[in-house]
Amino acid sequence: MFATVITALKTFFSACLSGGNALILTGVLAFASGAWVAWGWMDNRMEAALAKSEAEASARYITALEHVRAVEQDGHVAAAKQLAAEQTALNLKQERDDALRKLTTGKPCLAAAAVRLLNSAADPARLSAAAAGTADADTAFASDTDLALWANNARLQHDACRGRIDALRELYEAPTN
Repeated sequence: MFATVITALKTFFSACLSGGNALILTGVLAFASGAWVAWGWMDNRMEAALAKSEAEASARYITALEHVRAVEQDGHVAAAKQLAAEQTALNLKQERDDALRKLTTGKPCLAAAAVRLLNSAADPARLSAAAAGTADADTAFASDTDLALWANNARLQHDACRGRIDALRELYEAPTN
């Protein structure tokens, strides 16, 4: 195949040169070589532009990845800090519960009908039924100890929720590297 192409080119050039068409052949060769140089120049520029574009995209990707890793690390730090704060609050709640059990008497504080009303669902029919109920002697009541422990638990839950919200706010407001 290659030999056939070479033979065809030899035939073409000898025909061009023998017929006095040397000027035309020179012009064609000059045009072809100029086109070749221009194509190479454009190809080099396109390769350089592509390489620059790829380098810029790679740099943006690396910057974004570093930012994500920094935010992720900040999140881990905030979560660990919040977990430690919640554990400290839980320990303090337990100490308060122990102290409240010693300071309260356990005497009935809320009647059974009131406890039933507080424990019933938000359905209006169930609320009115709970409010209309009569107090039985064996029904549960809420003692002052129950109320104190409930209030202490509500305080713990509120503080934990507020701490989580504050940790999220701090995480999103903190500048990252």
